[in-house]
Amino acid sequence: MPKCSNYTEYLNAVKNLKQPNFIQDFHIPELLVFPPHTIFYRQAKYKNGEIILQDKASCLPSQLLNPARGSVVLDMCAAPGMKTSHLAAIMENTGKIYAVEVDKLRYQMLCKTIELTGASCVETVNKDALALKSDEYPNVEYVLVDPTCSGSGILDRQTAFGKEKYDIKRLKRLQAFQVFMLRYALLNFPNVKRVIYSTCSTHPEENEQVVDEILDNVQSAYKLLPARELLKNNWLNFRSKIYNCSDKCFYAKSDVDLCNDFFIAVFERDFDVPLPEYKSRKQQLHQVTSNLEKKEIQILHVENANTTRKPKKLGKRKNMNEETNDSTLIDSVLNASSESIQFIQEVKNDSDDNTSQKNDSVIVNNEPISTIPPQRTQVTKEEKGNPLKITDIKNPKKKKKKRRAHPLEKILLKIRYIINKIRTTLLYKLKHYALDQHVLCRVKRIQ
Repeated sequence: MPKCSNYTEYLNAVKNLKQPNFIQDFHIPELLVFPPHTIFYRQAKYKNGEIILQDKASCLPSQLLNPARGSVVLDMCAAPGMKTSHLAAIMENTGKIYAVEVDKLRYQMLCKTIELTGASCVETVNKDALALKSDEYPNVEYVLVDPTCSGSGILDRQTAFGKEKYDIKRLKRLQAFQVFMLRYALLNFPNVKRVIYSTCSTHPEENEQVVDEILDNVQSAYKLLPARELLKNNWLNFRSKIYNCSDKCFYAKSDVDLCNDFFIAVFERDFDVPLPEYKSRKQQLHQVTSNLEKKEIQILHVENANTTRKPKKLGKRKNMNEETNDSTLIDSVLNASSESIQFIQEVKNDSDDNTSQKNDSVIVNNEPISTIPPQRTQVTKEEKGNPLKITDIKNPKKKKKKRRAHPLEKILLKIRYIINKIRTTLLYKLKHYALDQHVLCRVKRIQ
């Protein structure tokens, strides 16, 4: 079928597509759209890698990154290798692509995909992307960040398992990881021109909220490119107006765009503005722990001086900003809980209380008697048989019993995992034939 003149016309043509016809995608020239129930996994061209079954939403990040020929690209979460092979096709198999994957099994899948597609410009790296040093990859110009997410936008998963429960705790953990990885990509490679952040999620916790937090961190060193202009205003979903990123990011919607749900944000470097200083997590931890050790040593010196009643040596006064810097460093950088900050204050207060209690005493018959009344104490029910164990009324310590997992629970979890794996495998083989979806395949452009 001939190519359509606008995106709305293209969507109507895809909806009315019937065998044996097919149509070229409106945005990605090497992507072809076939009607439902088209089978490819038996074809020889599919087996030898000339035709790659890939959803349009998965092709858009590579298309928007758009690296030039001979560029140096870093794919931080590369497995199973679909986006990596697409990048190699866009670059016409020139330049260099570092495809990084930390998991061993997924790394094997990545290597098979790269070998099948013949992408010789790709160098696979079985390593944690957060452990990459900028000195080892100094010439990286483009970065693709497609981190682990909830996968709530994948149609195959929704059809096979139904809608997953909205677990806010899990989303917050994923969000913390995604922010950390995207910040690492933006601030750790000084020659980067463009960075793509994408997820197959519909939750704003993994999308707009991540982008807003990153924009506050990178300041003006990066700007968010409007996806509407990159797609030449031929897209329908530009949500996110309630967030700071506004409508510059975009969503792919399954009910409108006839592909998986997807979120993409495009960051571009402004080389006139210097990058903010980036500190590794180990450096931050070392700085905080060294500060805590200094405080503990100072407290021990105070306690020893009080017990021996030796004259105190006059020393330099501390700068009052040290305590505030330590507390803000723990709270903001390491996301420490308020309990850790209170612990430091309680240790100091305990030392001050010890000195005050020793001074608040009266000498009677050459023996010091404390004027401070003793604290009321109580014996817990568990400790009635042993009266020596006494707890304070103000801060009773309740022992929480740890629930042990029953052996049958572990067996049931394993059975559930095996069943889900079988279902996903069958669904992958049947692919769009079992589902009433259009088949999208990318034609191999690598020579």
